[in-house]
Amino acid sequence: MINAGMLIPLQTVLAILVVALMVSDCSVEKIAAPANSRIDPLNVEYEIEGSAIRLRDGNYEMPAAPGSAAKIQVAVFDGPVYGHLDDDGAIDAAVVLVYQSGGSGTFYYVAAAVNRDGGYRGTNGLLLGDRVMPQSVRIENRTVVTDFADRGPQEPMAATPTINVTKYAYLDGGGLIAVPADTEASGWVTFGHEVRSFQPCDGDTEHWLIGRSPALSDLKTSYRDAMSGARPYTPLFMAVKGSTMAPPRDGFGADYVAGFFVTGLIAVNRTGHCREEFIVVESPAPGAVIESPL
Repeated sequence: MINAGMLIPLQTVLAILVVALMVSDCSVEKIAAPANSRIDPLNVEYEIEGSAIRLRDGNYEMPAAPGSAAKIQVAVFDGPVYGHLDDDGAIDAAVVLVYQSGGSGTFYYVAAAVNRDGGYRGTNGLLLGDRVMPQSVRIENRTVVTDFADRGPQEPMAATPTINVTKYAYLDGGGLIAVPADTEASGWVTFGHEVRSFQPCDGDTEHWLIGRSPALSDLKTSYRDAMSGARPYTPLFMAVKGSTMAPPRDGFGADYVAGFFVTGLIAVNRTGHCREEFIVVESPAPGAVIESPL
């Protein structure tokens, strides 16, 4: 049985962690809430672990069990932030929710509120973790981007989260889908009319570069600068960060069997190939080119 005294008041949690929100990314363009919304993202129903959670002014509360003094509490920790998650032109939203079920855990979820006909519909929440430290949430290039600090796999829950993590999610079929965790990969990148592809060194599958990828513009700029004067559709060797995912259902990318969601550009090498190592550079400027392999 959970003692009611074990439940940390949600207001206390918010007060302790509010400092983390001060490091939010201010470089992303802020979009204001639609003036004609009938329902706002603080007063819609979200789904957490299969349960419907209807917020009222950004909060939800109910007994943890019949007759129990312990409460299930849910509140908006960060957001709403506004942007476009699909191509219908309506302004959507994203929030970080903090969930306490009456035990020792404090769980954080990211969710979206999709604008349909002037009103919002909440999506499922994607778990960020237990007692992590959310730092920012934003909508960027039709993707929900959440930054937070977490612990290592062997660290106890009492340890202060110090590992920076970024989670990406996108809207699909009315629900929020998590992008798989980042990996580093090297291979051939090609841009051209109807072509936007990445051929990793470790496989035979050519991947379509997903249009909502945060680092897609960096790849385009670097490719254009490095391949100026080259024949069209000439591949360029790059090292990138990202993850393999399903290709789009329509458009040119639908002809590919896999997609690649690229989150960072590590290095570019005009003379590189899959049998050579890269000189790894930290956060290269768009267009930066590594001339020769290590």
